[in-house]
Amino acid sequence: MPGELTTPAKPQVAPGFPDSLRIFAFESFEGLNTKALRPGIKDEEMAWSDGWMPLGPNNLRCLWGCGPSIFTGNNIQFFGFGNIGATPLAIILQGDGSLIQVNTNSLVSLQIAPAGTILNPGLRIGLSQWGSQYILFVAPQTNGYFIWDGSSLYQSGSLGPITTITAAGTGYTANFPVTFTGGSGVGATGIATVANGGVVSVQVLNEFVSTARRKFKMEWTKVRGCLRITLISCPNPQPLTVETHNSAVRLSERYGFAIYDGMVLASAIEAGCAILYTEDLHHGQLIDGLRIENPFLGL
Repeated sequence: MPGELTTPAKPQVAPGFPDSLRIFAFESFEGLNTKALRPGIKDEEMAWSDGWMPLGPNNLRCLWGCGPSIFTGNNIQFFGFGNIGATPLAIILQGDGSLIQVNTNSLVSLQIAPAGTILNPGLRIGLSQWGSQYILFVAPQTNGYFIWDGSSLYQSGSLGPITTITAAGTGYTANFPVTFTGGSGVGATGIATVANGGVVSVQVLNEFVSTARRKFKMEWTKVRGCLRITLISCPNPQPLTVETHNSAVRLSERYGFAIYDGMVLASAIEAGCAILYTEDLHHGQLIDGLRIENPFLGL
C-alpha cells in the first residue's frame, strides 16, 4: 500500500550452508604479518593462514586436505614427485634400499630398483626432473647417480639412455664385433647377435599401441619403452604409403581380409619378407609368395 513501510528482505544463503553463516569477503590480501600483535594486523593482512598458500598480493591458493594413502610400503624413508611425459609420478625410497614409482592418477605402482640399490636409505637422496623425459636420483654412494625414463634405470658407470647406432650395416651372415665411440668412460662391451632378420611395419606399431592402451590399459611410459625395444631389433619400419594402401585394398578384396590386416600383409610383401608371423590370419596360407605362420600355434 502507498506509504507503508516494510522490513528488508532476508539475505539468501547459498544452498547447503546454515542460515547463521556469515560470509566475510577478503578481497585485498597483501600478505602475512606474523610480527605485530593481533590488534596491529591490518585489514589487508593475515596473522596466520590455515588451508591457504599465500602466493602474492590478492593471490591465495587453496591447499587440499589429506586424502587416502596412495602407497603402503616397507619403512618409507623418502618420497618426491615428478613426471614422465604427462604422467604424474610419486618416487618412493623404502627402508630396504628399493625405489618404487607410483602413478598418482591410477595408483599403479612399479618397482624402479630392487632392494639394496640405495646402500644407505637412511640418508636423504636427491631427486630432480630433466625436462619431461627423465627423473634423476642422487645417493651418497659410489656410482650413486641414476636416470629413470619410466621403463629402464641407468646408473653411473653404465651406458646412458641414449645410444646411437651409427653404422648398422646389412646382409650379415655371422656375428660381428661392436665398437663404442664418443662419450666417456671405459669397460663398455657389446655383443651382436645375428638372427634371421626381421621387419616391422608402421601399421603393426600402430596396432600395438592401440591394443596396449585400449585392451591392456598400459601406461604411455611402458608403451614407449616397448616401442623402443622393438625399434632396436627392427630399426627401419616399413612405412605406409599410397602404394601400400592400394595393395592392401587389392589383397583385402581378393582374400576377404579386413583392411587393417591387408595393410600388414601389403607392408610385409613390399619389404620382401618370406614369412609373416601373426595369430590373426590363417596359418600356412601363401599370399603372393608370403607365408603366414602363427608363432603361438600349439602353445
